[in-house]
Amino acid sequence: MEPLATEQPDWTVPDSVRADVPVRKRDRRQYVKEHKKQFRIKLESVWSVSQSMYLTQCPPENPSRPEIAVFGRSNVGKSSLINYLCDKKLLATISNRPGHTKLIQHFLVDKTWYLVDLPGVGFAEGKGKQLKAMDRIVTAYVRHRSTLVELLYLVDASIPTQQLDLEGIQYLVNAGIYLTIVFTKTDKAPINARALGDPIERLSRDLWQMKDSPWRLGVKSHLPPMFKTSSWEKIGRKQVLDHMAGIIERCRPRHLVESEVKAQRAAQKTPVQEETGLSDIR
Repeated sequence: MEPLATEQPDWTVPDSVRADVPVRKRDRRQYVKEHKKQFRIKLESVWSVSQSMYLTQCPPENPSRPEIAVFGRSNVGKSSLINYLCDKKLLATISNRPGHTKLIQHFLVDKTWYLVDLPGVGFAEGKGKQLKAMDRIVTAYVRHRSTLVELLYLVDASIPTQQLDLEGIQYLVNAGIYLTIVFTKTDKAPINARALGDPIERLSRDLWQMKDSPWRLGVKSHLPPMFKTSSWEKIGRKQVLDHMAGIIERCRPRHLVESEVKAQRAAQKTPVQEETGLSDIR
């Protein structure tokens, strides 16, 4: 009698789908390891290192640690997006009250770069002096932070294009800030979905048609890159992380890249090459 063939579990399928398959610790670790290989950013460690009220309180500028900031209107979902990208539930606090984030928060990722959470603007709740101080913080950081390499501007995809978003994007582009637009809340069905249409097409059309559009006037040739995300339906994480990884790789100082290349070549040497001192000519 031939032995029955046992089916090996396919760990590329989420555990929620294969609830009948027993999960072993070793297999689970292998699944997580293989899953992380899909992303160019490791995200092995994410730590909150500072909360700053003034630009001078931010961590010292370090060219070897570039910064990618997250910015947008109040209640657009910044904290939810940061938690979703970093795969941490309580990294950034979430609140239904607009303007919950009032300080510049620096998160150190893999000890190599910073993810920065900026205070929101627009519909934040608070006293007049406090709101003006928050606007001054953002303006000072965006205009004077030399290690800022990219700004993720968040736009709510479930509502029509807001004039505040158009003015904010135009201001940042004219100021020479490298910008990427990330749509949030794409899982929420808008009231008039047919009239709104695709959020990327809608915003692209509004940016082209707005007053003094730098793209219509020929000042800028290309619109900023745009991505659609949803922290609830788990959409767009890999695309945004790959985009951020490309930015970080391009912004790394040359001496760090050269030292890593030398270390990789030294590790690839065979024992014969190490004894004779020979190496491949590249």
